[in-house]
Amino acid sequence: MTTETKLSLDDFNLPVRAVVFGASGGIGKAFVRHLAGCDSVQSVYACSRSGLRFENEKIHSLRVDTTDDDSVKKAAVAIGERGPVSVILVATGTLHGEGYGPEKSFKNIDLANFNQLFLVNSIGPALVMKHFLPLIPRDQKSVFATL
Repeated sequence: MTTETKLSLDDFNLPVRAVVFGASGGIGKAFVRHLAGCDSVQSVYACSRSGLRFENEKIHSLRVDTTDDDSVKKAAVAIGERGPVSVILVATGTLHGEGYGPEKSFKNIDLANFNQLFLVNSIGPALVMKHFLPLIPRDQKSVFATL
């Protein structure tokens, strides 16, 4: 038997401010739209390399490259100037890119490709943590999740 804990944004101190990284991808875009549709959410910062725009006044699009420390820092400063953030979701990640795909055997392992995958999938979320965790209030309920 499993028990499921359901977290409602109504449990947070209101209003909720959220940041979503990877906002131009399928999962990130769905999170952005869902959060913007919640009455308890005041604003959603949609961060992506493309700076994808959304047709919703709650959503603020930012061009951010999670593999660039300075880019992530600038986003944290800009968002942090507007107050604390209760929800941070990192929905970035890649399995393949230009000229490479998932390895199907050990002979397909390529160091340059592995380095790029590690940069995007591991270092990028760590840079987000480095600059955005200080924006989370310590005395309130909050969420930081990376997929």
